[in-house]
Amino acid sequence: MRDLLKLARKTQAKIADEVGLPYPYFSIILDGQRKQPFSRLRAINAAVAKEISEPGVLPYLNALVAPSEDEVMEGFEDVLTLLKARLKAGHRQALLDGLLALPDVKQHAALAAFNKLRRRRLARHITGEKLETTYTEEVLDLLASYGVDLQAFRRTDEEMRAFEAEDRFRLALQNGLGETGAPVALRNEIERSIMEAFYQVVISTLKASR
Repeated sequence: MRDLLKLARKTQAKIADEVGLPYPYFSIILDGQRKQPFSRLRAINAAVAKEISEPGVLPYLNALVAPSEDEVMEGFEDVLTLLKARLKAGHRQALLDGLLALPDVKQHAALAAFNKLRRRRLARHITGEKLETTYTEEVLDLLASYGVDLQAFRRTDEEMRAFEAEDRFRLALQNGLGETGAPVALRNEIERSIMEAFYQVVISTLKASR
């Protein structure tokens, strides 16, 4: 959390004030020297997310301090949402059937891996980490590593190329913004503005082609 605040150029003292804790005690909590109830940790996480102005910070931090079953499933649901737009109907059941066919140990490992992937993607909005692989590619590679093949549910080559172009554009944009070293909130605002313009151009192009 110290690193996140430093990257966002925010002070720890302000977060301590926000959650009503003396700064010295708050510093001890950040160092992990004194265990806290999850309710307090979640309150701290919420204050950090608010101060950084990055909604993705909250699920990321909560998943770190309390990786409960619900939060692990959020990572899996995030994967399902991503694939829904990119694969044909029936892929969800095939994915669930594939995971359920795995031994319990591998099922839990797969869910944990999805959550870890999601946390990394959330974190890179804050850290500016440069990635070479799109989220879709990572998810499909992860599924394949557990023997779940969804190739039969791929959309047409033209549609898949369009999705890949969108993913690649967003990835290049996020990597470029991360290299600027700009504050998190500013990077996210620029990304939102550019992606809105991107979608407007795509929609206009599709209408013109009809």
